[in-house]
Amino acid sequence: MSLKSLLKGLIKSKHVGESTVVKFPISSEDYFQKERHKTFVLSGNKNNSIESDTVEVKHEKNNEYDKNALAVYVYSLKIGYIFKSDQEIFKSYKQIQKLSVRQYYYKKKYRAELIVEYN
Repeated sequence: MSLKSLLKGLIKSKHVGESTVVKFPISSEDYFQKERHKTFVLSGNKNNSIESDTVEVKHEKNNEYDKNALAVYVYSLKIGYIFKSDQEIFKSYKQIQKLSVRQYYYKKKYRAELIVEYN
């Protein structure tokens, strides 16, 4: 199965110049709402993107539910995980140029997506 067919329906991607930009939804469990609220306030209290110098993706090999878990951190606060179905796709990107997170408040919840720019 090709990478293009794997992307279809799971995540959104588009080409920008010589790079490709891919958006991964971040899990939105209720227990990350407090951290998302903090990062939302730190980023200006509005629906917006947080740039790469404050965004990290960390492999949690000791996660009791998923040894391949990829946690997303903003301002050193964990705001959620890349969905299990998207983990292998994310790991396949070897030349990531930029990471950012778009956060927004919708239906009384803070939501987020990881934006990856790669060659």
